[in-house]
Amino acid sequence: MTPTAITTLTTITTSTAITPESILPALLCRLAPSGSTTRLNHLSRDVHNDSQKTPKRIASLLDAIASISVENPKGDVVAVALDSGEDSSIFVASNTGVSTRLVAHLTAVGALLCKISKAVPADKQSPTQVDRIFYDDNIIELEKQLTIQVYRFSWRKLHARFSKRADMFIDSLTFVKQWYSDKPKMVEVHKRCSNLLRIFKDLCKRIVPSCPGNAELLHIHEIFITMTKSLGPHLSAGYSDLDTIQGCIDDHGELDAFIPVRRYLEKVLSLSRSGYALFLAAHSRKLKPFLSKPLKIVSIPPRLDREYRADFYHSAFRKFCQDQSDVMQKIKGDLHQQKIPTEFSKLSDNLRDMMLDEEWKNRMVTPLGAALQKEKNSAIKLDERGLSGRARVHCECLLIAHFVKNTASLRPYDYIGLSKLLCYGCHSYFRAYNMTHPGRRFHARGTHGKVYIPWVPPTLEDGSENDVRIEYDTKSRRVEYRRRDDW
Repeated sequence: MTPTAITTLTTITTSTAITPESILPALLCRLAPSGSTTRLNHLSRDVHNDSQKTPKRIASLLDAIASISVENPKGDVVAVALDSGEDSSIFVASNTGVSTRLVAHLTAVGALLCKISKAVPADKQSPTQVDRIFYDDNIIELEKQLTIQVYRFSWRKLHARFSKRADMFIDSLTFVKQWYSDKPKMVEVHKRCSNLLRIFKDLCKRIVPSCPGNAELLHIHEIFITMTKSLGPHLSAGYSDLDTIQGCIDDHGELDAFIPVRRYLEKVLSLSRSGYALFLAAHSRKLKPFLSKPLKIVSIPPRLDREYRADFYHSAFRKFCQDQSDVMQKIKGDLHQQKIPTEFSKLSDNLRDMMLDEEWKNRMVTPLGAALQKEKNSAIKLDERGLSGRARVHCECLLIAHFVKNTASLRPYDYIGLSKLLCYGCHSYFRAYNMTHPGRRFHARGTHGKVYIPWVPPTLEDGSENDVRIEYDTKSRRVEYRRRDDW
């Protein structure tokens, strides 16, 4: 998308409350069955931290801890929170469950952070510039140990992220390099492209499925740090050479699949940036008290305790489908139908429910049900009206439920660190929870706008669950959409 592209915001209002039960099947029409994910083309991506009580250094530390806590390439999401009390407790939840390996990993990382913090003289803490970070032989050795610990635990994730698009990225850079080779005005872009191409060809030889030795891990980390320093301004800028490279690929390339240059680089560099953020946190004067004693890791068990129900005949589901032309087009493509109706009989909602609306059933519900049955996904069950099943609560919502349950004994910071941005369901839930709990709100880094099927809310033991649900429904009546061509 060019820097002059126009973003359009609209508001959609429905007369019927859109509950998770009604909106999820509408979104399901855009997806494969349960367990799949997509980002709606028009759903606003929102990346910011609304926390007013958690210091930025602590928020950055929590995000870094969450990022380095992911071991498996797929399905592993981690959320972490910090108690503001004196025992330095870090609460950890994961969509796949907190393993003993993860607890041991975080314990080792915490011990190294404490050692680095202790080794930094008081007058050298909280440097304002990266090049003024205090180093001595002891700290250099501790930083190496920290780097090795981080990379070794998350190597499979790093390899999966890198290798997923590495060949395509190299092909794209090769094309762009040749395209700009005879254009004198683009010499800087050509030079940057050539450097990236050289680095990635080298990394392809080093980032292999099996985790390499310590010396090789440190060498790979140095390559990533050099890349981060070089590309940092370009990744944070609104428009840079990376967008010029992206534009050349989009306009002139002949690749079979889209390669998001900026996003791919951010993912490849995320582990090294998170590891380095931990090292910087150990130099912080404000975090000195927190890092003056061993960290206590508290794991939150996953809960497979919520049922979900999606009604294909719910009026809000019908209205959502009929209002969104791209949803209808996705249904047509997924179900291999040549024609999908955009208008249906003008029947009242009560009459539709009573008759199970034959037109809607034949043209929408039956084909969708057949597609779901074909996938043979055991996570969902189909009946005459829709689908149902049981699902695990997402880890960030598990933390909220844990803090609600232990309100009397815990005083957590209001920021929750995440290895991934909030999904759409969790983002909406955070907003609803905060509206009903103004005295104890929780915040995260933002939402990536993706929808995961199924999604269920947590159980709240303070009696407020119904109030949160009502607020969730109210918020869902007004859905913001942002048209983005590059998603």
